[in-house]
Order: sequence, then structure tokens, then C-alpha cells
Amino acid sequence: FTLPGFVYSVGLSPVITAAAAKALELMQTESWRIAKLSHNAEFLRDTAQAAGLDTGPAIGRAVIPILFNSVWETMAVSQHLLDHGIYVPPVVQVGVPKDKPRLRFFISANHTEEEIRQVVQLIVDRPVVEPPRTPFPGEQPAAAL
Repeated sequence: FTLPGFVYSVGLSPVITAAAAKALELMQTESWRIAKLSHNAEFLRDTAQAAGLDTGPAIGRAVIPILFNSVWETMAVSQHLLDHGIYVPPVVQVGVPKDKPRLRFFISANHTEEEIRQVVQLIVDRPVVEPPRTPFPGEQPAAAL
């Protein structure tokens, strides 16, 4: 149990191994899912770009980012989408460069074009929310040391 190869690794549990095996089986027997996933991802990327949204270097695969100008805007859009029943996690520094905060959309073969159009429209029509003047409402920012 103390050999270096075991100390810093974690074996897969039987349930995870079974799920991965089933996923590989489905990829082979239901290849339409891969084609639909590719279509949906490209559709989101293209629809977002046509609406003037920045998708960065997205190549149209399962994870599509939409970049924003500030952390505040990214968080506000994430909350706006959540208010409409759509969970899209924000990704900010240290996960991405400080000047490139984003939402990461994880697309599946089960999404519809209508759902994709709806989420893009919600982003385009989002309300403008002003950032607070201080980091925490009612408090002054800490002095630099």
C-alpha cells in the first residue's frame, strides 16, 4: 500500500468501470449519438457566433465556451440562466486566464435545437446588471499592504 504507484493513484470502482464499459458499448452500437452530439455542439457554436457571442477557439465539440468581458458579467449571466432553469457553471480565474471568464456549455445528443436557440436568446436578451461598487455590499475594500 505504500509503493509510489499506489499512493498517488486511485483505482476505479466497479460501478464506474461498468458505466465506462456501457458507454463504450453504446458508442459502438448507437453511433447516431456521436453524430447528433457533434451536430448539437456545432449548432450551439454557430448560433452563438451568429448572435455576436464570443465562443473563443471552440471547434464545435461537446464543450462550448461563451466568453465574457468580466467575472461580474459571467456570474450575472450564469445566474440569469439558472433563474430560467438552465445550469451553466461559470469558469473564472484560476481555471482560465483572468481576462477570459466564461460559461462552459456541456452539450449532449439529447439537447434539441430549440433548447439551444432558447439559451442563446436568453444570453442575448439578458438584463444589464451593474456590478457593485465595492467587493462586498456595505463594506470598503481592504487596503493594500
